[in-house]
Amino acid sequence: MKSIKPGRMTSFQGFVGSIIAIVFGIFWLFLVTSFMFENEDIPQAIFFAFAFFGVVFIVIGIVNAVVEYKNAFSKNRYSLLDVVDSSEEHDPFHFKNNTATINTINYCPHCGASIQKEYNFCPGCGTKLK
Repeated sequence: MKSIKPGRMTSFQGFVGSIIAIVFGIFWLFLVTSFMFENEDIPQAIFFAFAFFGVVFIVIGIVNAVVEYKNAFSKNRYSLLDVVDSSEEHDPFHFKNNTATINTINYCPHCGASIQKEYNFCPGCGTKLK
């Protein structure tokens, strides 16, 4: 059975984007700190608000980087775009005790759309099935 999975490149690009967000957060904290030391007349509440923004950026970047790295490099990743044979990679959404009706042959081997036994063509991609 074929499964639709997201490409590893998409997840890798998300990982790189997360690293860029982390670097931006660190750069932001550095700028806010240096600006605060130059201008001591600015209230500390404003400094902490701007510093908090940088910390939030870093934390979100780290969490997103971990998730995207796992999706890019793990064997059983959560994905939505690639069409992968079940012998190549396990699909976490297909279970052995399938509750589909007798007339259903699950999914199109090309695009993953739900199809029934009597269909000659896939309703999702138009590929000939029989």
